[in-house]
Amino acid sequence: PSSVLLAFPQNFTAEALLRDARAGNATAQVTIAVLQFIGHFPGKAQLKGNLTRALRFLNGASAAYHVAAVLGELWRGSTDPAVCLATLRVEALGGHAGDPTAQWVLGCCLDLGPEFAAGLYENKHEAVKWFQRAAEQGHAGGLCNLGLCYRDGEGVHQNLHLAAKFFSKAAQQGDARGQVNLGMCYQYGYGVPKDLFRAAELFKKSAEQGDAQAQVNLGLCYKYG
Repeated sequence: PSSVLLAFPQNFTAEALLRDARAGNATAQVTIAVLQFIGHFPGKAQLKGNLTRALRFLNGASAAYHVAAVLGELWRGSTDPAVCLATLRVEALGGHAGDPTAQWVLGCCLDLGPEFAAGLYENKHEAVKWFQRAAEQGHAGGLCNLGLCYRDGEGVHQNLHLAAKFFSKAAQQGDARGQVNLGMCYQYGYGVPKDLFRAAELFKKSAEQGDAQAQVNLGLCYKYG
């Protein structure tokens, strides 16, 4: 079983994303900015390429702006990937603890390598380091990706107990990815006692937020009981 590696929503409505951004959700804010940079914002509220409107959701957070700008350049192929990674590292290391969103995004770049963007290299061990730093600051994306690394044994020795722990911390924040991945832990007994009712409960919470994997899993729960 698997769920999406990136915390960027894979199946969401524009309205839900805008709502979360206005509520101060940093991941939603950065997602909107990234989608603006690449000229694609799905749903009814089409805001193609309108950088000014996109930046309203960043609330002056310079680190979030730089992360979004770097990703936009990276995905458009208009900047050397090495330069993009260097910029992300500056944000990830900045301040006292570094910016957790930059740390999470940098981890995604290193985790997926060329699958994330052409010209990137893959380094699972370094990816884990950045996910860990983001997770230590409570970043839901960092927690989920760190959980996936421990669940699948990528960049670290497999530890299902730790995987479930990190998914649980993300789920406690109401994060859809944390909920669906924790649900799968309960479904299969990964690091927690097998509990199909708890799994279905978590799938439902995640599905209500639009997570496609959770919707499929919940449908299967209803189908097979």
